[in-house]
Amino acid sequence: MQAFRVLLTVILTFSFSALRAQSDPESIRKMEAAGDTLSARTALARAAENNPNSVPALTQYCEFLERYGDPAARDAYSKLLVVVRKSGDKQRAGVVARKLVVLQLLAGDRNATSQSLDAYREATGKSLTLALKPQATESWPTASIPGPLRSFARMAAISADSAPEDVLPALARNVVTNGYQASHSNDALEQTEYLKLVHRYLTQARELEKLAGEQKAIKIETCESATVGELLRVLGFRMRGGCGSEVVLETVNAARASSPPTPVSR
Repeated sequence: MQAFRVLLTVILTFSFSALRAQSDPESIRKMEAAGDTLSARTALARAAENNPNSVPALTQYCEFLERYGDPAARDAYSKLLVVVRKSGDKQRAGVVARKLVVLQLLAGDRNATSQSLDAYREATGKSLTLALKPQATESWPTASIPGPLRSFARMAAISADSAPEDVLPALARNVVTNGYQASHSNDALEQTEYLKLVHRYLTQARELEKLAGEQKAIKIETCESATVGELLRVLGFRMRGGCGSEVVLETVNAARASSPPTPVSR
């Protein structure tokens, strides 16, 4: 029995040490640097679950979730706020409540935002009334994207189910993560093939949009019309020979001709 107790103590001690090592900030940083964010999240979540009253463990987990835009950050910060308020640390409670206000505003949860504002006011004696003013959220950056949105989303590796307001944030994320790579000759960054294709697509789409005019349609009346030649130029081809069974298309711009086709109204 004594040997069993000793063995059990050793196992528990080892497990606790392993858990503490996994959730250590340096270990988490190395996991993130290696791209293993799932393991980092799992380790932090386990540490927070096993230490529900530990402000450092909960804070580390909350900050990780916030850093990666995880929706679970709101719930995690709510739990942290409860623990911090119980500890009597009003300064930290104010910081956590302010973070919750921002996250809940972004999520559009006005009821939860109001509760966090009350918590912030209670902890700091100050007010964040400006957080609920319409001008804080009514103006968002916009950009004109030529051509069908679905076609652009497919080219830019954006989910076809994305709402219009989510397209620019998704594109920005893709450009940051996949748009540039280190040059072999120096320290400068160069565009990846992904970003080059996106630029090429937008260039062609804008030219086709201009060709379509106000009617938003490219009409081909006859094979010999000037519109045919302009359309083929934009797509990277030209027509050799007269119209009819003997017509041949030649590639004059390999980059344009090899690009995924831009939808054209007919």
